Amino acid sequence: GIILISSALFCDALIGNFQEKMMKKHNASNAEIVLYSYFVGFIYLLLVLLVSGELIDGTTFCLQNPVTYAYIFLFSLSGFFGVQAVLSLIRTCGALVAVTVTTCRKALTIVISFLLFSKPFTFQYVWAGLLIVIGIYLNVLGKTNHIDLKTTLKNSRNILGNVRKRRKSPMVV
Repeated sequence: GIILISSALFCDALIGNFQEKMMKKHNASNAEIVLYSYFVGFIYLLLVLLVSGELIDGTTFCLQNPVTYAYIFLFSLSGFFGVQAVLSLIRTCGALVAVTVTTCRKALTIVISFLLFSKPFTFQYVWAGLLIVIGIYLNVLGKTNHIDLKTTLKNSRNILGNVRKRRKSPMVV
């Protein structure tokens, strides 16, 4: 579970940064970003469904239970509005803020699920909550104490270069 949620957070951050880059580079609209972001996934899932035979089973189920079409429509509509909200957040505030907000939303969803549904509470939930709070704190700290990474790396290379030059010169006693 930890590996899966970590992978999901990594991919969430990756897609957010990629979408922000494409918005700036190509001045793409939200609709274009949604189209290109989800088209590859759609093709992949369609192929998997065709090969596994699940597409036929799913279609048969929907034909037998027509209310499923309404559920699919409502789920898709709410997903569309959610994606539009995240893309608007990326466009106005940047990918880092968008990923932070979506992570907080996920944490809030977990807290609400504890309040609505009874489940055993373990200390691991406390550690996970602390990690989320620390991550948000580091995010805010990084924004308030902005350090230019390129300049820092360049300065460290210069310092290392000077140390190497000194080693090559003969020692004077």
